[in-house]
Amino acid sequence: MAYIDSSKFMAYIKKNLRIISLSTAFIIIFCFFSFASPYFLSVNNIITILNQISAIAIVALFSTFVIISGGIDISVGSIISFSGIAAASFVLIYPNLVIIGYIIGILVGVIIGIINGSLVTYGKVTPFIGTLATMSIFGGLCYIWTGGYSIYGVPTSFSMLGRGRLGIIPINVIILIVITAILYLILENTQIGVYIRSIGGNRKAAGLVGLNIKRYTIIAYIFSGFGAGLAGVIMASRVCSGVPAMGEPFLFDIIIAIILGGTSLSGGIGNIQGTLFGAFILGILGNGFNLLNVSSYLQLVIRGFILAAVVILDMHTRKR
Repeated sequence: MAYIDSSKFMAYIKKNLRIISLSTAFIIIFCFFSFASPYFLSVNNIITILNQISAIAIVALFSTFVIISGGIDISVGSIISFSGIAAASFVLIYPNLVIIGYIIGILVGVIIGIINGSLVTYGKVTPFIGTLATMSIFGGLCYIWTGGYSIYGVPTSFSMLGRGRLGIIPINVIILIVITAILYLILENTQIGVYIRSIGGNRKAAGLVGLNIKRYTIIAYIFSGFGAGLAGVIMASRVCSGVPAMGEPFLFDIIIAIILGGTSLSGGIGNIQGTLFGAFILGILGNGFNLLNVSSYLQLVIRGFILAAVVILDMHTRKR
């Protein structure tokens, strides 16, 4: 008869406590809304949830690297808007070069990521202030570029990334699945992941062992910029236009998803699967509340309480 080693079992539970807690919360919330609304489990609604979650989850997954490194990127909302406008503007002029338009939008995000990383490393600006500055700069440029109006007249082929499907599965959901797998492998099984985690865990020690802190910090911000750029292109493709305020409402949810998933604001701790769970929980909550006609203002209050709760939990966990 085989016996379970209680010490190993408890060590496993402790190590995976956040994922286990998130999984339990996910199941409870999913079951609650399944019984509370007859529309929640419909195929159309599940696809709607996946569509709503995909772009935000993509940004959160890539931005996880920044927070694990001990930084933060609050410019992602502006990057989403700016990248979407750049892609839509290009395709408006060159309607037969949709793929190039997508690539340009993503590259815009990467360039802003490099700017953010350079401000933090070479400019020695604190991450919050540095990305706050770029958030303001590129957020303002969105309105200057468009005159405050959305860019319409984009060919319908531009909507492929945001509205296209393979069977019943949206293309952006397939992209999310692929990205989740790739980023998990990068964070857990590559030098980049190990070094970024080391920088966030103990920056001084990482420097003493010869780790190129500037290089890997910039890489983390490039990841964040890439994710926001890709999400901006997906969102612009979904509405088939470039909207100057498109990314502004999502910063809050992106940060909550990352922290809810177990990534510590102090750096060094975090994982990809946790962030994905965090994004799904927020997406299901938002969709379920809408089906139950819960006020959008009350939803903001609830999100605020969730953010406060997970930050307090993170602080107490770090003290142990």
